[in-house]
Amino acid sequence: MKTIKINPELNIQNFDDIISRIEEYRQNYQELSDEFDGIKISLFDTEKDYKKRRKSLLKESLTELKEKFSYLDNIIIELTSFDANLIIPFVTEYLSRNTFERYLTMNVKRVEYYGRSTQVDYYYFICNVKDVLGYQVSGYNPDGVYDYSIKDELSNTFIHVMQKSSYNLMSADGLTSGFKNFPELLEAARRIINLRLSNPRLGEEECLNLALGGLLSNESTTKDTKPYNRTNINGKKIKEMTLKEIFSSQRR
Repeated sequence: MKTIKINPELNIQNFDDIISRIEEYRQNYQELSDEFDGIKISLFDTEKDYKKRRKSLLKESLTELKEKFSYLDNIIIELTSFDANLIIPFVTEYLSRNTFERYLTMNVKRVEYYGRSTQVDYYYFICNVKDVLGYQVSGYNPDGVYDYSIKDELSNTFIHVMQKSSYNLMSADGLTSGFKNFPELLEAARRIINLRLSNPRLGEEECLNLALGGLLSNESTTKDTKPYNRTNINGKKIKEMTLKEIFSSQRR
């Protein structure tokens, strides 16, 4: 991961500092925007020149605030961006440890036909294990590719994101669209941002392992077990577990 440098004048040390600064920019922008919109200039206005100058100054300030907001937005995106082979298993494991449910990740394919052409898209579905195993009780294959129609069979809240090389958990507007279904992930983003700000040279995998630290764990996620496996998004452990073990592998 490349080192992220933040303008020292902002005096940002942690997640809360970033959010406070963003809220400050938003409030200032709203106030200046309201003032800008409230200035009306008529043809025979005796204060026309003053109002024009004021609107010009306000416009410059609004542009500056937009740039400052965009800067912090990019910082948050960069701080919460990870290789897909790391962040997808992390989210799956984080939810399994930090909720009262167990989650699994599915590879899903969606095929759409447009006349003579065909479009194929691949997704990751992070689903409640009860839905996944209920859909195919005869045996869940973590390496299998399932049809997108499984979406209609899922009764519990789930995450589905189109497969790509990397993802960011958060932006200045909060959790990104693919992960908004689980507000618990905001705390994960907080942990990640604080870790990366305190140690800019921290590697991606090490950062995510540390972000899992301190959470309630279970026998399937001991401190010696790395939750990331670049060839199997659910890790080798899932294949070796019985249905009873998977269902019981939730937060205690």
